[in-house]
Amino acid sequence: SGYLNLFDVVVVGAGPAGSSAATEAARRGLSTLIIDKEFFPRDKPCGGAISGRGMSYLHESIPSELIQREIHEARIGFRSATRSVQRKDIMAVVVDRAAFDHYLLQGAQEAGARAKLGERVHEITDTGPHVEVETSRGTYRARFAVVAEGAFGGLKTRVRRKDRPDEMGLCAVTDVPAAAEVIEGFPGSTLEMQLGVAGYGYGWVFPHDDHFSVGVGDMARLMSAPRARLADFLTAKGFDPGLSAAARLHPLPGGGIRRQIARGRVLLAGDAAGFVDAFLGEGISFAISSGRHAATAAARAGGAGGDSSPQTIGRHYERLCREDFGRHLSRSLFVTKALHAAPDALLAQVLRDRSLSEAFFGIPTMQTTYDRYILRTVLALPRLLARMMLNLARRRSTSP
Repeated sequence: SGYLNLFDVVVVGAGPAGSSAATEAARRGLSTLIIDKEFFPRDKPCGGAISGRGMSYLHESIPSELIQREIHEARIGFRSATRSVQRKDIMAVVVDRAAFDHYLLQGAQEAGARAKLGERVHEITDTGPHVEVETSRGTYRARFAVVAEGAFGGLKTRVRRKDRPDEMGLCAVTDVPAAAEVIEGFPGSTLEMQLGVAGYGYGWVFPHDDHFSVGVGDMARLMSAPRARLADFLTAKGFDPGLSAAARLHPLPGGGIRRQIARGRVLLAGDAAGFVDAFLGEGISFAISSGRHAATAAARAGGAGGDSSPQTIGRHYERLCREDFGRHLSRSLFVTKALHAAPDALLAQVLRDRSLSEAFFGIPTMQTTYDRYILRTVLALPRLLARMMLNLARRRSTSP
C-alpha cells in the first residue's frame, strides 16, 4: 500500500512536548509512534531549570539521579536593585536537558509508544480521513498528528502562519566550567536573573553539577548581536567573555500571543504552538502539559458516541489548553509589557519591595497567579509611588 503503518497518533518531535504526548496517548490505549530527526540523548541548549509547575505536570517525580540542583533561592536584579527570595520548599530543579529529555522519551516507550529516531519528517498532509506523515524512510498514516518539533521547524505552518520577527525570541547560551567548590560558593541552590541586560528579556546564571549555564535572551528583533550581548553579560558576572564564541543560539516563540494550534487532524504542542511564559521565558511546563492535552483530545476521538470530528477534537484541545494555562500566558505578556514600559519607575520599585518580590516567585511554583499578582501590584502602587518620590527628593537634596 506504500504506508509503513497505520497509527492512532503520530508525534513529530521527542522533546518534552512530544514525549509527554506519546506517553499520554499510549497510556490511553492509542497506537502511538514518535519520530525525531535526532538520536537520543542529544544536546539541547537550555538553562535546564524546571519549575514547580513543570514538575506538577509530569506523570512521575523526576528521578533523583537526574536532578543536578534543587533551587531554594532566586536572585533577580535590575540595575542597582537586587532582591533575593529564599524558600524552604523547592522552587525549581536544574537538570541536564539531554538526560532529562531522554528520560521522558524512554517513559513514552515504556508506556507502549514506538519510536523512530534519526528520521526526519518532510511533510504532513491531512487527507481528510487520515493524516499522512512523510519521512526520510517512508510514509506513516495516522488518525491524528501532534507536531512538537520546537521553535525551529516549519511543519507548524500546516496549522498556523509563520511567526513574525516581533513574535519570536532569541537566546544565546554557553556553559562556564567551574569546580564544584566554586559552584557551591555561588551558592548552588540559587538561580540568578538579571533584567535590563536585554529589552524584554534577561540574562541568567543557572548552576549545574560542574558548570554554570549562562545566557541572555530577548525578542529576536532586538538581538542583532547575541554573542556580543552575551560577552558583555559574562564580563559583568566575572566570567571569561571569550566563552561567548562557543555560544549556542536558539529561537523561542514570543509568549502570550494567541495562535492557532489545531487544524483538521494536526495539533501543535509546546514551542510549536507558541506556549511560553513571556516574562520568565519558561516553556517546559507548557510543553509537558500541552502534549498531554493533545493526546487526551486525540483519545476522545475513539470514544463511543458524541461528535468525534477533527474540528471537534481540535476545539476540545484548544479548550483544554486555554483552561489550563491560557490565561497565565496572556497575563505573562501583560506583566512583561507593563513592567518594561517604565522600568526605572516601576520595575525597580517592584524589586525593592520585598512583599511584591516574594509574591512574584510564587507564580512558577503555582502558589499564586499572574492575576493575583497584578491585583497585588495595583494595590501597592500608592506605596511604590510614595517611595519613588521620597527617593527622588533625597537625591535632589544631596545633589550639588
